[in-house]
Amino acid sequence: INHARIEHKLPPLPIHVCDYYLDELGHPIHSQNIRAGSTNRKGKVYELLLRKTLVITKQQRLFLSKPQGIIKKRLPNNIPNNAFLVGDATLEFFLLHNLPYKLGIYDKKINRIASNSSIINSIHPEIITRNKSGTISQSLTKSIKRALQEQTKHILVLGEEDLATVALVLLLPLESVIYYGQPGQGIVEIRITEAIKETFASLLSS
Repeated sequence: INHARIEHKLPPLPIHVCDYYLDELGHPIHSQNIRAGSTNRKGKVYELLLRKTLVITKQQRLFLSKPQGIIKKRLPNNIPNNAFLVGDATLEFFLLHNLPYKLGIYDKKINRIASNSSIINSIHPEIITRNKSGTISQSLTKSIKRALQEQTKHILVLGEEDLATVALVLLLPLESVIYYGQPGQGIVEIRITEAIKETFASLLSS
């Protein structure tokens, strides 16, 4: 453009070179990474919050005990094809009604009591991992990442799977949907947005 302007005896336009904005790992921030749910617009890398085993505090557990999405008394017939499930009761419901889902995480317990569901027992999990009550273990995080990469269907948790919801919120792409059971109320639906990721990231950062 400036070459053409000079030929036409016009002054050249100034050129400014802008550096990339970098994320916490020093990589350029791209919109596709934001949509993939791996970083936010300021460069926070959500996965770094899960780089070690986390022990949830009493205040954090109190926050997470409340529904973090919309409680569904009845699920619609048009379940999105990017649904992720946490909990035996939710997984059993989806299997019983032949509803689509990407990944189910379960621990063979309902309300922390061992379950002997024939539907759940018929599952042959591709991944088995360990996670203690009140924690988000490195093993759980790595298993979820592996399941997302390999598109495996089930993770069996030896211990407790409740807090897998937190890891999923931070690891899943935007527009994904998580379903988990809220005892005595129904199934909670969380739609992954930038706002919900920031809420959970702030919670763990505290």
